[in-house]
Amino acid sequence: MKGDKNWLGWDPTHVRFYNYPILKDKLAKAGFDPQKWFGSYYFPYRLLADHCGKLWESKIFCGVELSNLFDKPLFNISGWNIGVIAKKQ
Repeated sequence: MKGDKNWLGWDPTHVRFYNYPILKDKLAKAGFDPQKWFGSYYFPYRLLADHCGKLWESKIFCGVELSNLFDKPLFNISGWNIGVIAKKQ
């Protein structure tokens, strides 16, 4: 979808998208030690369902967060967004 301005979430200021291996490598090269990884599954799907008034669908879309799986292996390095808490070495 690179360059496709019709997909939800397009922001012209986003010039790069990172996945777990690339982000981990960049952090290491900058001297950071990752302490905790977590994935976000909430956006944009729950937002869309909420906006459309479909409450039961919105609960399905954020099931990972509701189940507290967002910081567990595999879920913590995937999702709509990946977050990391890192410490300078």
